[in-house]
Amino acid sequence: LKHFAGALADAFTEMRMPKCVVFGNHTGASIALEFGHRFPEKTRGLVLESLPVFKKSETEDILKYFFPPFHPKWDGSHLFSMWSRVRDQNIWFPWFKRNVANMHGWPMAEADAIHDYVMHFFRAGDSYRYGYSAAFRYKTLPAVKQLNVPTVFISLEGDILESHVARL
Repeated sequence: LKHFAGALADAFTEMRMPKCVVFGNHTGASIALEFGHRFPEKTRGLVLESLPVFKKSETEDILKYFFPPFHPKWDGSHLFSMWSRVRDQNIWFPWFKRNVANMHGWPMAEADAIHDYVMHFFRAGDSYRYGYSAAFRYKTLPAVKQLNVPTVFISLEGDILESHVARL
């Protein structure tokens, strides 16, 4: 995540952004946390919504199954496969554990929203795995302990990572 935080710092510098509060949600919260940790001189504070704080046992399965390689196939089967995966992410977390205990209860996304999400995967290609998996590899608790900027940790009721706030 250090590269994402560095890119954000570069963007702030280019825009001549004054010291400000940075917000992030889920993976974005991990990026914002790393930004606040590495660039406190650019950070007035952080608002971190549903910051991922995964246990080792959780990340082992996620890193093994959540990020399968993505390669287009001549028969087009990758189109349906990705559509199903994104739809499943709207029902279960993690998406590969399709059981009642892992249902998150969100309303089903509209087809247009699923389409947009699938198209993001297609644009990223197989490289989607590198950025997306970074949040699961990130050492959240040590980074939180080293923060030197005011930080608020929040989560919406029913968010799939709502329980992670208590892990802090």
